[in-house]
Amino acid sequence: AKELPWHEHGYRMMQLMAVILVHGFGWELPA
Repeated sequence: AKELPWHEHGYRMMQLMAVILVHGFGWELPA
């Protein structure tokens, strides 16, 4: 039984959501 890398999936999904929000709404995140 192989365990799925939940930490990687969650991290990638969070990145995608952040990118979509930033580009979609034009928000600028402080660097």
